[in-house]
Amino acid sequence: FRRRATLTLTGVTLPQVGKFLDAWRSAEPAWTPASIDISPAGGKAPEAGGDLPLRVVITIEAAVVRRDGEQR
Repeated sequence: FRRRATLTLTGVTLPQVGKFLDAWRSAEPAWTPASIDISPAGGKAPEAGGDLPLRVVITIEAAVVRRDGEQR
């Protein structure tokens, strides 16, 4: 079977999101991002720049496999 979790990060910059995903990949390699939704933190489109605050919703999932090889 698949386990799924969703987390929301607010007020983060795009470089911070990249660092978070890199750290996550190192710490929890079995959990992979299934979807990532990135939008301006204030709800309106930014004028310019990669360091503006964002709201990021990341859905992660992992498949759990039984010892007999069957996914549960």
